[in-house]
Amino acid sequence: MNTEILNQLNIAQLAKILIIAVGLMTIILSVLALIRGKYSKNWNKTEGEILKSEFIEFGTSGDTERIFKPKVKYKYVIQGKEYFSKRVYFGSFLMSNFKKRNSLRIVAKYPEGKIIPVYYNPTNVRMSVLETGVKSEIIITCIIGVFIFIFGYLLLIKPELLENIFN
Repeated sequence: MNTEILNQLNIAQLAKILIIAVGLMTIILSVLALIRGKYSKNWNKTEGEILKSEFIEFGTSGDTERIFKPKVKYKYVIQGKEYFSKRVYFGSFLMSNFKKRNSLRIVAKYPEGKIIPVYYNPTNVRMSVLETGVKSEIIITCIIGVFIFIFGYLLLIKPELLENIFN
């Protein structure tokens, strides 16, 4: 970019572009999780073991509520070779598990030492999940991403819409 273009962009425009980028990234990650979740229903199954299961506190949401994230690590063996993963289901890294009760539910479901079924991609055995299919929270996250993207786009091309909403 040349300096003339950078000089024309102000902080408000950069914020709008950032909102669009966040929405687009949320959409992309959600759709990828939806596609992989759909295909995981047909994956091979093997036995695995939970090595670590805990929830960690890593920030705040608002003034009073703490954010928690479940952390599950497991191993599984395919043709005599050990593999390790942290993925509970596709999209579990998205904003769906940040509530304490959801984290506690996952940790309780997968306690350390438990022998569990692991579903792995037959064409890439390093890709695995504990829960197959598409989770409703990923669909919701995708829809939120669409709204964020549209909101940012409208702010960028029609800033007067925001003025009309709040006036």
